[in-house]
Amino acid sequence: MGLKFFKKRIKSFRAFIYLYSYIISPLSFLFNRKKHPEDYKRILIIRVDYLGDAVITTPFLSAVRLTFGNADITFVVERKISKIFERDGNIDKIMGIDRKLGFRQGVNLISLLLKNRYQLVFDLSLNWWSVVYGTIMIPFARRYDRESMMIPGVIKRNWLVFTGHNEREFKREHEVIRALKMIRDFYDINDVPDTYLPLPRNAERIFANLASSYGIKKQKYFLVAPGSQWEVRRWDINKFAEAAKVISARYDLPVVITGVKSEIEVCDKLYRLIEGRAINLAGEISLEEFLVLVANSALLIGNDSGPVHVGAGLKVPVVAVMGTADVEVFKPWGENVRVCYRKVLCGPCYSGECYMPQNICLQPVTIREVVEASSELLEKTDRR
Repeated sequence: MGLKFFKKRIKSFRAFIYLYSYIISPLSFLFNRKKHPEDYKRILIIRVDYLGDAVITTPFLSAVRLTFGNADITFVVERKISKIFERDGNIDKIMGIDRKLGFRQGVNLISLLLKNRYQLVFDLSLNWWSVVYGTIMIPFARRYDRESMMIPGVIKRNWLVFTGHNEREFKREHEVIRALKMIRDFYDINDVPDTYLPLPRNAERIFANLASSYGIKKQKYFLVAPGSQWEVRRWDINKFAEAAKVISARYDLPVVITGVKSEIEVCDKLYRLIEGRAINLAGEISLEEFLVLVANSALLIGNDSGPVHVGAGLKVPVVAVMGTADVEVFKPWGENVRVCYRKVLCGPCYSGECYMPQNICLQPVTIREVVEASSELLEKTDRR
């Protein structure tokens, strides 16, 4: 009983943050009516989420740089992935922080941000400290909250459900477009930049070391990323194995399995199931090495998780097996991307577990679908 009550209080607090944040942005407009991009000299962009979220934000970074060409742009991002953006020409300063900050850490961060006197703030991932900072900055900075741009959609979606319709009937925009809407006062959001990811400065040397250590050749292997932070978003490991074996045999390509340390168990199982030309690098390589490994691959197959977005950002053909989340909002953004999923009336859903038999939006995706999508991309892009 106590745990349930605590969870309800956490959700209520989160709802309060969202509602309060909706008030902050209009107030900041009242105090800061500047309309010309050249009036803004110091800009802050906040996106403290997962790796895939950071990749999806890159078109927004490009658009901000194009719009505010003379401004000094600071990007606040999760500490573990901050190093990736050190070579990003769209950003002047990187600030890496922990995704979840304690009270003292949050206060110190707010104090640091206040010293920089930003004139324009884009908050793409609401946190308690970013809302407090936004409140303090009301008289001094124009603030945009990505979620506040979605209020009309939230009202319409809830009205549909209230009147007996299912949530699938409401068509939502991709996260890339949702972010760009924050600068529609300054930028033509019909001009959507590509996603991207900067490679490390010594990318060629890194790949040479990987090639030497694991016997791989440029664009002569394909990647399988079977993990995900949420088990409900993991396609059946036996299906991953069968699809990988068919693709490997058909195109004479070895399989390289990747995953972070928390995904070692599922990657080890996949390695045992493939029983052939497979290399298991789960938990063995750094983030920089992973980026280089993806950039030089012929194809990447994965679940609804960071690796498929990394592949899209690096212009590698990607096959993503998706389910619970809203595919039209969160699918990898790119031309050479194929998504395999099932439309179901109970989706989209953001629960940590599925209450329907056999995870009906994800597990019914067939081996044949994934193999055909992979074949189409390999033959279209000719990266073999």
